[in-house]
Amino acid sequence: MSVGGIGEVLAGTGKQMLLACAPVAVACTVAGILVNIAQVGRPRLSFEGIKPQPKKINPVSGFKNIYGPNALVEGAKSILKVGVVAVIVAMTLLPQLGTLGSLVGIEPIVLTGKLVDTIAGLAKRAVIAYLLIGLADFAWQKHRHVKSLKMDKQEVKDEAKQQELPAEVKGAIRRRQLSAARARMMAAVPPPTSS
Repeated sequence: MSVGGIGEVLAGTGKQMLLACAPVAVACTVAGILVNIAQVGRPRLSFEGIKPQPKKINPVSGFKNIYGPNALVEGAKSILKVGVVAVIVAMTLLPQLGTLGSLVGIEPIVLTGKLVDTIAGLAKRAVIAYLLIGLADFAWQKHRHVKSLKMDKQEVKDEAKQQELPAEVKGAIRRRQLSAARARMMAAVPPPTSS
């Protein structure tokens, strides 16, 4: 076999590999986009994120972002996603190894049909897995957001102190309330009648 022949074989094999992987890649991409739209709503384009901000150069906050609890959770989620997809691929392809091995030397049309069936099954399982992962991620993000909106005990105490009125103002309000109560009471007493 000549060098040109090997190049042609490799190019043809690469093309076939791309065609075989394309349905899975497209299905996963579409599932990811749909889950993102379901989480965020309609896409909004904003250029605020690319503006340079000097406060983001702080090494301490950068260290917290890289090694903090949020980063650990995000890393675990990424590993879980890859693991789930790897398990799905293995569960789909391992039972069919004997069948796939017997496909060597058969007609390209028959081979294509068998591979399309296998890849379609793999793509369906991958889409379902990504949707379930997306739903779980959505629930987790919502939980974190709600939790971040809640005040801790110190914030509650500080807010109560800020809303507490000074003693002079409280006394003035009490005096006004008492005088208004006396005025209502006096208004409720019927005028004296002379007989």
